[in-house]
Amino acid sequence: MTLKRQLVDAREVVRNAVEISAPLIDSMHHRMELRLPDRATLVDADPVRLAQCVSNLLNNAAKYTPEGGRIELRGERVGSDLVLSVIDNGMGIPTAAMPELFTIFTQLDRAQLRAQGGLGIGLSIVKTFVEMHGGSVSARSDGEGRGSTFVIRIPVANGPAPAAAPAAAPAPRSAQPHRILVVDDNVDSADSLGLLLGACGHVVAKAYTGQRGLEAALAQPPDLAILDLGLPDMSGFDLAARLRAEPATAHTVLVAISGWGQPVDRQRSAQAGFAHHLVKPADPSTVLELIETMVR
Repeated sequence: MTLKRQLVDAREVVRNAVEISAPLIDSMHHRMELRLPDRATLVDADPVRLAQCVSNLLNNAAKYTPEGGRIELRGERVGSDLVLSVIDNGMGIPTAAMPELFTIFTQLDRAQLRAQGGLGIGLSIVKTFVEMHGGSVSARSDGEGRGSTFVIRIPVANGPAPAAAPAAAPAPRSAQPHRILVVDDNVDSADSLGLLLGACGHVVAKAYTGQRGLEAALAQPPDLAILDLGLPDMSGFDLAARLRAEPATAHTVLVAISGWGQPVDRQRSAQAGFAHHLVKPADPSTVLELIETMVR
């Protein structure tokens, strides 16, 4: 894994992470409090990977806190470090689980904590990326039922503030409009990709679950379908198999989109019938180029 580092304002990275996690936090009716420095706090970081780390911690806080809980994300400069703390009043962490908490495939008891589950790799990803930034991540909890706090520390960079990003150019219109289906349980991701494709002249349908995606595809068969592999009700692989089995969608071009992009992940998606494998967050220009090339 490599980082695409640049000088960025950590406040913007954190706000992006909050936006990514907002649908899950809102669905659990949590109260979210965000406290950030008043001034720009520059870090030499990969903004995508750092946002992914913060978002993973927010998602964990949302999942392991009963509905209507409180989550606080606090950012502050302490000496030469930026300290990001994610604090919740949720289920807490058993003392016995602390030593292995950041080990891959370590997961707390789902039945005991009534969480949404997962693969047990989120905290390992956070630890890996934070340490690649020269930082550290730690956790503390007073025990079960007493909430938890996760803390990321990374060095603050010295240098001038990053220049304001230039205004985005209008999205180019597609030479030939296509019917495209986007299936992703991250509502913000699905909606933003749908807006981009619609601005380029394509006819876009969106769905946030595999079943809804299947129904939308059968109602109006798309030329191309972009499928998240980690859907809540069925995997993207299962949805692809269902689409391939239906005469109306048997020849739809399938594109996988996932947070995983290692060779073994790409090989598995290719074997499942996907024509291409995008890694989240997908670059918009790459998506548009792929659509024009693949549909042709």
